[in-house]
Amino acid sequence: MTVTRILAALALVAPLGSAIQAQEGSSPAAGLRLEISSAGTAFDPSDLIIVKVQFVNSSDKPIDLLLSPDLPGCVSLYYQGPAIRRTLRKQFGPLTTSEAYRVKLNTGERCQTYPMVSVGFYDQRDSATGEVRTLFKTPDLGEWQVWAELGTVKSNVLKFTCEEQRIDAEVRSLFGSETWHRMAMGEKLDKESFDRFRDFVFSGRPAGQKDVMGHLVGISCANDSDNELAARAFDAALQSGGSNWPKSSHRFMLARVRAHLKQFDEAVRQLDQIDASELPLGFARRFQKTREEITQARDKAMGGGR
Repeated sequence: MTVTRILAALALVAPLGSAIQAQEGSSPAAGLRLEISSAGTAFDPSDLIIVKVQFVNSSDKPIDLLLSPDLPGCVSLYYQGPAIRRTLRKQFGPLTTSEAYRVKLNTGERCQTYPMVSVGFYDQRDSATGEVRTLFKTPDLGEWQVWAELGTVKSNVLKFTCEEQRIDAEVRSLFGSETWHRMAMGEKLDKESFDRFRDFVFSGRPAGQKDVMGHLVGISCANDSDNELAARAFDAALQSGGSNWPKSSHRFMLARVRAHLKQFDEAVRQLDQIDASELPLGFARRFQKTREEITQARDKAMGGGR
């Protein structure tokens, strides 16, 4: 499971260490609240819907969140639209990590992640075999609703309007393609399809969700140990002007690949511009450690660590 694989599980651990599995229909830790928000309320049929999911401890005791892609309990995103009934998407947006770890929330504290939804996907059951297939089509215009659930805890419901916006035809074809939406949901692409997205990221052409494409292309390049291309992609995400994800997330990944390239001064410069409070779960946990490691590597390269 790579860094680009979408988060599939977020179970709970009781304050005293006994596990609470957030099975469907069960009650997670008392006092945990889910809140979701979004930067906008309208989207083009070619767009992904990107939301911010916050986990808030409203109790008078600490809550430990156990994050793991392999646990049966999970936070799930749901959506429904004009012709789509309540649909479960257990896949969570990629700005997290595949490693299992705990996040402790004290009273009043919150942490967040930034999942995205492609409402073009829907499930269809074969009447003869009972097999369920996930298909894709251009989303219907009109009102859509998105919310999150963890066991019996349900977040607020966000309402979005799907409406055609003024977008270049080529850009709409690229960002509205099933291939791009499958990549955004964590599927690995063939080289020809990936190269098409990579070339657009480096083209200098504008697009409303280019920061998302740049970030995912960067992660894929980093996973293939092509840190030069990864650095270019994360920089393109930063320069795109998009605000679908926090710029600090792009800077965090850019700092890591710059460090791999032994460009330590540039890596530290990116880290200095990061607001750690806006980082998603996986990045926030690793931020301080990454900063220390890169600073030590820079000092050693300059002769100060001997």
